[in-house]
This record gives sequence, structure tokens and C-alpha cells, in this order.
Amino acid sequence: MATALAGAYYESVLALYKREARKDSRENFGYNSFADGANMVLDIIIPLLDETTKARVNHRIDRMIEVRKTHKERKIESERK
Repeated sequence: MATALAGAYYESVLALYKREARKDSRENFGYNSFADGANMVLDIIIPLLDETTKARVNHRIDRMIEVRKTHKERKIESERK
């Protein structure tokens, strides 16, 4: 499903960012296009959920962000040693 969505939107994302990509870093371009993809998916899925499921999804997203933040902090700490 993710591959199908990527295929459906890939050309339009490239066209949208074509001008921006010339004056931006690859990392920033990648981040922005990834964030737009995440926004698109959330915009499609979230309105379809009931309030209980929305709360569960929001909790899960918050938890995933916290886990990644902790992982990143530990990685930085271990690299300092």
C-alpha cells in the first residue's frame, strides 16, 4: 500500500519541490518530502477513525516519537564516550 501511494504521488511531489530542491540541501529536501508524505497519510486516515481509535493512534504516535528521541539521546551519549 505504501509503495502504491508513493507511486501515485511521486511525480507530483518532485514537481512541487523541483524549484525548492535546487536551492536546498538533499537532507532538507528529503525531510520535507517525507513530512509531506506523513501529513498526507494522516490526512487520509485520521478522519476515518472514531474518537477512541484516534486517541489510541495519537498515543501510539506520541510513544513512537518518545522512543526515537530516547534512542537518539542514547546514541549521542555513546558516541561521546
